[in-house]
Amino acid sequence: MLSFGSNGKAQFWFGLVDYDQPDPTKQLDYTLGPLAKYMETNYEAFQCPDFGRELMDVARFGEPASGFGYNAEYLSRSSGIEYAPPTWSPALSSQPLCRRIGSLAGTAATIAFADAAGVFCVDFACTQSELRESWIVEPPSYDFPSTHFRHNGAANVAFVDGHVDTWGYGFKVPAFGDVARMQREHLGYVGKTIGNPLTEDEWYDRD
Repeated sequence: MLSFGSNGKAQFWFGLVDYDQPDPTKQLDYTLGPLAKYMETNYEAFQCPDFGRELMDVARFGEPASGFGYNAEYLSRSSGIEYAPPTWSPALSSQPLCRRIGSLAGTAATIAFADAAGVFCVDFACTQSELRESWIVEPPSYDFPSTHFRHNGAANVAFVDGHVDTWGYGFKVPAFGDVARMQREHLGYVGKTIGNPLTEDEWYDRD
Protein backbone atom coordinates (compact mmCIF):
# COMPACT_ATOMS: atom_id res chain seq x y z
CA MET A 1 0.00 0.00 0.00
CA LEU A 2 1.97 2.95 -1.28
CA SER A 3 1.11 6.54 -2.10
CA PHE A 4 3.52 9.26 -3.11
CA GLY A 5 3.46 12.66 -1.43
CA SER A 6 5.46 15.86 -1.69
CA ASN A 7 9.02 16.43 -0.47
CA GLY A 8 10.20 12.95 -1.37
CA LYS A 9 8.02 11.18 1.18
CA ALA A 10 6.18 7.91 0.63
CA GLN A 11 3.44 6.42 2.78
CA PHE A 12 3.72 2.67 3.25
CA TRP A 13 1.42 0.52 5.34
CA PHE A 14 4.22 0.05 7.90
CA GLY A 15 5.33 3.68 8.15
CA LEU A 16 6.34 6.90 6.43
CA VAL A 17 9.59 7.00 4.47
CA ASP A 18 11.44 10.27 3.90
CA TYR A 19 13.65 9.83 0.86
CA ASP A 20 15.13 13.31 1.34
CA GLN A 21 16.87 12.03 4.48
CA PRO A 22 20.39 11.05 3.29
CA ASP A 23 20.88 8.48 6.06
CA PRO A 24 18.82 5.37 5.16
CA THR A 25 18.68 4.34 8.82
CA LYS A 26 16.71 7.53 9.57
CA GLN A 27 14.33 7.42 6.60
CA LEU A 28 11.61 5.24 8.12
CA ASP A 29 9.25 6.45 10.83
CA TYR A 30 7.01 3.50 11.64
CA THR A 31 5.00 5.58 14.14
CA LEU A 32 3.47 7.47 11.20
CA GLY A 33 2.10 4.34 9.53
CA PRO A 34 -1.68 3.90 9.26
CA LEU A 35 -1.61 0.88 11.60
CA ALA A 36 0.69 2.32 14.26
CA LYS A 37 -2.02 3.82 16.48
CA TYR A 38 -3.79 0.46 16.65
CA MET A 39 -0.57 -1.29 17.65
CA GLU A 40 0.42 1.24 20.32
CA THR A 41 3.41 2.16 18.11
CA ASN A 42 4.97 -1.18 19.07
CA TYR A 43 7.85 -1.70 16.64
CA GLU A 44 8.20 -5.39 17.55
CA ALA A 45 4.63 -6.03 16.39
CA PHE A 46 5.75 -5.38 12.82
CA GLN A 47 8.46 -8.05 13.08
CA CYS A 48 8.62 -11.82 12.87
CA PRO A 49 11.04 -13.43 15.36
CA ASP A 50 11.91 -16.06 12.76
CA PHE A 51 13.04 -13.45 10.21
CA GLY A 52 15.42 -11.15 12.04
CA ARG A 53 18.08 -8.87 10.58
CA GLU A 54 20.71 -11.60 10.78
CA LEU A 55 18.74 -13.71 8.28
CA MET A 56 18.51 -10.94 5.66
CA ASP A 57 21.24 -10.13 3.19
CA VAL A 58 20.11 -6.49 3.14
CA ALA A 59 17.76 -4.40 5.28
CA ARG A 60 16.59 -1.36 3.34
CA PHE A 61 16.50 0.93 6.37
CA GLY A 62 19.32 -0.63 8.36
CA GLU A 63 16.87 -2.48 10.59
CA PRO A 64 13.87 -4.52 9.40
CA ALA A 65 10.72 -2.57 8.54
CA SER A 66 8.44 -5.60 8.68
CA GLY A 67 8.56 -9.35 8.24
CA PHE A 68 5.07 -9.35 6.76
CA GLY A 69 3.62 -8.48 3.38
CA TYR A 70 0.33 -6.84 2.47
CA ASN A 71 -1.98 -8.09 -0.29
CA ALA A 72 -1.52 -4.83 -2.15
CA GLU A 73 -2.27 -6.01 -5.68
CA TYR A 74 -5.90 -6.73 -4.80
CA LEU A 75 -6.55 -4.64 -1.68
CA SER A 76 -4.61 -1.55 -2.68
CA ARG A 77 -1.91 -0.89 -5.26
CA SER A 78 1.75 -1.79 -5.36
CA SER A 79 2.78 1.76 -6.25
CA GLY A 80 1.35 5.24 -6.57
CA ILE A 81 2.85 5.44 -10.06
CA GLU A 82 1.91 3.29 -13.03
CA TYR A 83 3.31 2.87 -16.53
CA ALA A 84 0.37 2.17 -18.79
CA PRO A 85 0.37 1.36 -22.50
CA PRO A 86 0.65 2.57 -25.17
CA THR A 87 3.17 5.22 -24.07
CA TRP A 88 4.37 3.58 -20.82
CA SER A 89 4.94 7.08 -19.45
CA PRO A 90 4.80 7.45 -15.66
CA ALA A 91 1.44 8.62 -14.34
CA LEU A 92 -0.45 8.60 -11.08
CA SER A 93 -1.97 5.19 -10.46
CA SER A 94 -5.54 4.67 -11.60
CA GLN A 95 -6.02 2.12 -8.80
CA PRO A 96 -7.46 3.18 -5.43
CA LEU A 97 -5.24 3.39 -2.37
CA CYS A 98 -7.59 1.13 -0.43
CA ARG A 99 -10.74 -0.95 -0.89
CA ARG A 100 -14.01 -0.96 0.97
CA ILE A 101 -14.90 -4.14 2.83
CA GLY A 102 -18.12 -4.26 0.82
CA SER A 103 -16.14 -4.70 -2.40
CA LEU A 104 -14.96 -8.14 -1.23
CA ALA A 105 -17.07 -11.19 -1.95
CA GLY A 106 -15.81 -12.91 1.20
CA THR A 107 -13.55 -11.43 3.86
CA ALA A 108 -12.74 -14.88 5.29
CA ALA A 109 -11.32 -15.95 1.94
CA THR A 110 -9.22 -12.87 1.12
CA ILE A 111 -5.64 -12.57 2.37
CA ALA A 112 -4.71 -9.32 4.12
CA PHE A 113 -1.18 -10.09 5.37
CA ALA A 114 1.22 -13.03 5.36
CA ASP A 115 4.77 -13.90 6.33
CA ALA A 116 6.78 -12.42 3.49
CA ALA A 117 10.25 -12.02 2.00
CA GLY A 118 11.76 -11.92 -1.46
CA VAL A 119 14.80 -13.08 -3.39
CA PHE A 120 15.77 -10.06 -5.50
CA CYS A 121 18.24 -10.08 -8.37
CA VAL A 122 21.26 -7.82 -7.95
CA ASP A 123 21.95 -7.56 -11.70
CA PHE A 124 19.95 -7.90 -14.91
CA ALA A 125 21.25 -11.41 -15.55
CA CYS A 126 20.48 -12.44 -11.96
CA THR A 127 23.92 -13.89 -11.45
CA GLN A 128 23.64 -12.67 -7.85
CA SER A 129 20.62 -12.38 -5.59
CA GLU A 130 19.70 -11.08 -2.15
CA LEU A 131 17.17 -12.21 0.42
CA ARG A 132 15.32 -9.12 1.58
CA GLU A 133 12.03 -8.01 3.05
CA SER A 134 9.02 -7.92 0.75
CA TRP A 135 6.32 -5.57 2.01
CA ILE A 136 3.88 -6.90 -0.58
CA VAL A 137 2.74 -10.52 -0.67
CA GLU A 138 2.30 -11.17 -4.39
CA PRO A 139 -0.39 -13.44 -5.84
CA PRO A 140 0.65 -16.30 -8.15
CA SER A 141 -0.41 -14.38 -11.27
CA TYR A 142 2.24 -11.72 -10.56
CA ASP A 143 5.01 -14.32 -10.87
CA PHE A 144 7.14 -13.32 -7.87
CA PRO A 145 6.96 -15.79 -4.98
CA SER A 146 7.02 -13.72 -1.80
CA THR A 147 5.03 -15.62 0.81
CA HIS A 148 7.71 -16.90 3.19
CA PHE A 149 7.06 -20.41 4.50
CA ARG A 150 9.67 -19.99 7.20
CA HIS A 151 7.98 -21.80 10.08
CA ASN A 152 9.06 -25.37 9.38
CA GLY A 153 7.69 -25.12 5.85
CA ALA A 154 4.54 -23.22 6.82
CA ALA A 155 3.43 -19.58 6.66
CA ASN A 156 1.07 -17.62 8.89
CA VAL A 157 -1.64 -15.93 6.84
CA ALA A 158 -4.01 -13.25 8.18
CA PHE A 159 -7.31 -12.75 6.38
CA VAL A 160 -9.43 -9.63 6.08
CA ASP A 161 -12.02 -10.91 8.57
CA GLY A 162 -9.27 -11.12 11.22
CA HIS A 163 -8.68 -14.87 11.47
CA VAL A 164 -5.23 -16.38 10.96
CA ASP A 165 -4.45 -19.70 9.29
CA THR A 166 -1.27 -21.67 8.76
CA TRP A 167 -0.63 -22.75 5.17
CA GLY A 168 1.80 -25.25 3.71
CA TYR A 169 4.27 -24.48 0.95
CA GLY A 170 3.02 -23.85 -2.58
CA PHE A 171 5.25 -22.93 -5.51
CA LYS A 172 5.43 -22.48 -9.24
CA VAL A 173 8.57 -21.66 -11.21
CA PRO A 174 8.70 -17.94 -12.14
CA ALA A 175 9.76 -16.76 -15.57
CA PHE A 176 12.78 -14.95 -14.13
CA GLY A 177 14.82 -14.90 -10.96
CA ASP A 178 17.04 -17.06 -8.79
CA VAL A 179 14.64 -19.98 -8.71
CA ALA A 180 16.96 -22.30 -6.80
CA ARG A 181 17.36 -19.81 -3.99
CA MET A 182 13.65 -19.00 -3.92
CA GLN A 183 12.98 -22.67 -3.30
CA ARG A 184 15.81 -22.96 -0.80
CA GLU A 185 14.37 -20.04 1.16
CA HIS A 186 10.86 -21.55 0.98
CA LEU A 187 9.31 -18.65 -0.92
CA GLY A 188 6.05 -19.37 -2.69
CA TYR A 189 2.31 -18.77 -2.67
CA VAL A 190 -0.84 -19.59 -0.74
CA GLY A 191 -3.25 -21.83 -2.62
CA LYS A 192 -4.21 -25.30 -3.75
CA THR A 193 -4.59 -24.59 -7.48
CA ILE A 194 -1.34 -22.75 -8.15
CA GLY A 195 -0.55 -22.96 -11.86
CA ASN A 196 -4.18 -22.77 -12.95
CA PRO A 197 -4.57 -19.18 -14.26
CA LEU A 198 -8.32 -19.25 -13.68
CA THR A 199 -8.18 -20.01 -9.97
CA GLU A 200 -4.63 -19.59 -8.62
CA ASP A 201 -5.34 -16.12 -7.14
CA GLU A 202 -8.48 -17.29 -5.34
CA TRP A 203 -7.14 -16.50 -1.85
CA TYR A 204 -5.88 -13.07 -2.90
CA ASP A 205 -8.57 -11.63 -5.19
CA ARG A 206 -11.78 -9.86 -4.24
CA ASP A 207 -14.13 -12.39 -5.85
